[in-house]
Amino acid sequence: MKDVLSYVASICEKAYTVTPEEPVCRIKELFDGKKEVGAVVVTKDEAIKGLVMNIQLNDRLSHQYGFSLFYHKPVEQIMDTEPLIIDAGQTIEEAAQKAMNRENSKLYDHIIVTKNSLLCGIVAVRTILITLVRSQKSYTLIQKKYAARLETEDIEKQQVIQKLRESKKMRQLVIDAIPHAVFWKDKNSNYLGCNRKFAEDAGALRPEDIKGLSDFDLSWSRKEAELFRSQDRRVMENNQPELHIRQVQTNSKGEKCCLDTNKLPLHDNAGNVVGILCFYQEITQQLKDADERLRLEKQLAQARKMEAIGRLAGGVAHDLNNILSSIINYPYLIMMDLPKDSKLMRPLKTIQASGERAAAIVQDLLTLARRGVTKKEKLDLNMIINEYLQSPESLALKTEHPQVKIRKRTGTQFLFIEGSSVHLMQTLMNLTNNAVEAIPGEGEVLISTRAQYMDKPLEGYDSINEGDYAVLSISDNGIGIAKEDIEKIFEPFYTKKKMGKSGTGLGMSVVWGTVRDHNGYIVISSKPGRGTVIQIYFPACRQGIEKAGNDVLDEDLMGQGQSILIIDDIPEQREIASNYLRKLNYRVYTSESGEQAIEHLKCKATDLLVLDMIMEPGMDGLETYMKVLEINPKQPAVIVSGFSESERVKKAQVLGAGSYLRKPYNFVNLGRAVKQELKRTG
Repeated sequence: MKDVLSYVASICEKAYTVTPEEPVCRIKELFDGKKEVGAVVVTKDEAIKGLVMNIQLNDRLSHQYGFSLFYHKPVEQIMDTEPLIIDAGQTIEEAAQKAMNRENSKLYDHIIVTKNSLLCGIVAVRTILITLVRSQKSYTLIQKKYAARLETEDIEKQQVIQKLRESKKMRQLVIDAIPHAVFWKDKNSNYLGCNRKFAEDAGALRPEDIKGLSDFDLSWSRKEAELFRSQDRRVMENNQPELHIRQVQTNSKGEKCCLDTNKLPLHDNAGNVVGILCFYQEITQQLKDADERLRLEKQLAQARKMEAIGRLAGGVAHDLNNILSSIINYPYLIMMDLPKDSKLMRPLKTIQASGERAAAIVQDLLTLARRGVTKKEKLDLNMIINEYLQSPESLALKTEHPQVKIRKRTGTQFLFIEGSSVHLMQTLMNLTNNAVEAIPGEGEVLISTRAQYMDKPLEGYDSINEGDYAVLSISDNGIGIAKEDIEKIFEPFYTKKKMGKSGTGLGMSVVWGTVRDHNGYIVISSKPGRGTVIQIYFPACRQGIEKAGNDVLDEDLMGQGQSILIIDDIPEQREIASNYLRKLNYRVYTSESGEQAIEHLKCKATDLLVLDMIMEPGMDGLETYMKVLEINPKQPAVIVSGFSESERVKKAQVLGAGSYLRKPYNFVNLGRAVKQELKRTG
């Protein structure tokens, strides 16, 4: 008959219970108020539903791993729904055997004990381990006692010794099956034994090879060994366990592993401390999962911010682009009627260029929300710098900050890249403005370029595309940027400036989006009080620049008197488009809505439609074009819109519409689109 002390019921403790509906904070009150409570059983109508352990709601850990988010949620949202449950009538060895058969991916710090299928109590895994180790010591004493008595009884002696050896072997098998690393030491912190998991971590072939060694003999570093031994001394001197110690250990493969370690003092029968029992779980992957969760949370916050920007961009883009079309195209119409040497040419071009930059800002909002497409062409980076330094924005900046000198160092070599001149100009303007405004008194901003071959990753990038790069550098000797601000500098609406006065918080986000759209890389180096250097690496092009067309009417764009119907709900859009197309020898008609256009086409056919996709109220462009096809199934059309290309534009093109122009378009593009569509449809 087995000793009653060998049953699980003899070592289980009182179990505190809650219902699944109770808030998590209720359990936390139990843990905070009763230090001996290691876990709480979740029950409903006397049925066991789950288990919540103290480690989940520890103040520091619960905030670190996110359990604090559930303080006011029901317990059932965080409980382990498949806890390990054993019967009180099972032996401690049977309990350990059952524990070793559980899933390796699950950690059972506590096991629920039942009697007649009703909750009896709870027992900690470490309690089972301590009992097993103590039992092993007792068997060692028994072995010595029987060995002395059976000196003259050889057969009986060998049988008993064999049983003891088998018992010891069984205990070792049980300990080896525990997924934790388990080991125990004497008072001098020399190893007395361990399980197979710990032996593997320490680089030993067998658990018995550990016996007699110290931490200095194993795979960890000397600094780690000294730390482990100091922890051992503290536990034995204070005669108090230390639980859930977070520390790093170098395993036999040279890998740094994060551990959750528990250390408990071992006592002899007189209650004296004779050593220490330790067990730990590797939590490297758990910490990585926690970091990944934090990264995803940041990504979600960023996505919500970008969604807000997208709503803002979508709300204003169409109306702003319609307004900007007039600002950009009316100067063009006026210049067409002026002699080339007119004094009005320069201010008109300045107005036109300012309108294009304003349109680029709208495009920036769409780009940030990934709803815009940047047109690219071959450019000389040095020419972009020269154009910016002669622009009204640059002159205004110099006037506002006369104490700051803006210098350039570009050399004589050509630095060709493929990109959008407007967006590159906006990027250069944003970076230069920031550099100048970062200098409180007298100072200097240097804009420089260089060619560089790159074959190694840049700071902040895991890898880069090897090849030639044109490098744009903007440096200043201003106040610098704090490290924590550099990490946030590209977030939309993040700014240290006074909102509305010197910054909107979008400038660096636009820079980041532009660099990304140009397949480039950006590196920021800064120290508070010592200035900032921002370097942008653009992939270089070997081909030269494509020359732009003349500012006069292109004879190739002239029409042959074909009829064109412009359908747009904005009067200014109808007027500027019709004036330009008339100059190209087209007969032009206009309609302010889709309904009016349908009535016109019922009475009079037209060679081509210039159709706005967004019209309010009434039919939009797609609905209008579908109605037009009922009248003329082969009706040619050019689609225009203040938005980026949408699904409705693509549907219209599938039905037979031709090219798409995004407002504000320039006249050359309009003339070319009209000519190409008339040629395509014959």
